[in-house]
Amino acid sequence: MNTKSTVPIPPLLPLIRSLHSLSYVIFLPSGQVVDANDGFYLLLDIAVDTPIHDLPRHLIDPGLPMLAKWHTLMADGETIYHGPISFLSAHGKPCTLTGKIFRHDDYLCLIAEHDMTEVEKMLQTVSNLNEELSDNQRMLVRANRQLTREKEELERRLQ
Repeated sequence: MNTKSTVPIPPLLPLIRSLHSLSYVIFLPSGQVVDANDGFYLLLDIAVDTPIHDLPRHLIDPGLPMLAKWHTLMADGETIYHGPISFLSAHGKPCTLTGKIFRHDDYLCLIAEHDMTEVEKMLQTVSNLNEELSDNQRMLVRANRQLTREKEELERRLQ
């Protein structure tokens, strides 16, 4: 949210403020966002440093009521949640990242990343589809050439 947060931020987080592949946000159990990095804004598809007033709308699973309850049960520094975290962008696009949510003083800290294994699988699928498309295009070019030759041969015979 702001680059000079008054929240005691865990030491690693300022180092990752400008990263896009990693998302972090510090928020109160009420849902008030205190700080977030560029990757979190990108995930929500909103301009960096835009105030986020509706975190419960964006944080789908685990939901804020559950996190607020867990927050009261955990000690400072304890992980509240670890696993897939689902979000909804400002335009309604869903996205799931893998991450952790932990308690830091009176705050909740969420840090999540895109599943690189899944991204690699998707890139391999795109590569395979591109190769298949190229093969089909070459096959069509050969078939068109063959048809053109056969048409020319038929026209020549009919003359």
